[in-house]
Amino acid sequence: MTSEPGSYDEETLVKAKRVQHIRKADRDSLWFLGDNVQIIFDASHTEGKLLLAWQQMAPGATPPLHEHAVEDEMFFVLEGSITYWSVGREFTAGPGDAVLLPVGVPHTLQADPEVGATFLLLTSPTGFEDFLREVSEPAEYDGPKRGWQMDEETARKLTAAAGKAQINIIAPPGVRP
Repeated sequence: MTSEPGSYDEETLVKAKRVQHIRKADRDSLWFLGDNVQIIFDASHTEGKLLLAWQQMAPGATPPLHEHAVEDEMFFVLEGSITYWSVGREFTAGPGDAVLLPVGVPHTLQADPEVGATFLLLTSPTGFEDFLREVSEPAEYDGPKRGWQMDEETARKLTAAAGKAQINIIAPPGVRP
């Protein structure tokens, strides 16, 4: 701690080097299973503690039923709504709502079929961004990829990356726990 403004100890000066300001234009913008995912802060920014990403899902988009062996997933809905299914639970979250899906709990979700959804995604610890990058392709514009459909190459990449990331793909999109 310091006793007066402008007088900082060595530890504070080292920590201050981690202060970040990420502009939208400087984010990795990816298409992950058709969703537009923009990685804001990853392991390189947070010493492996937290991933923060902005994500936009197309109307009705849904990932496979899956569970994470490493990270908790947290969602903060900005626009639209998302219906979540986990073991014995089903609920819909709208703008301003937050959701925690703990490590080891099978789950899936679906964006509103009419308007889709935009949200902040947080995972802790980090590592999920490596999975996202491995499966994704660079986004050519903001928003979900128009006309996206799962193909064999993406399914192979998803399976391989999920194994490395310790994400268990339980069933295809549309199957509920």
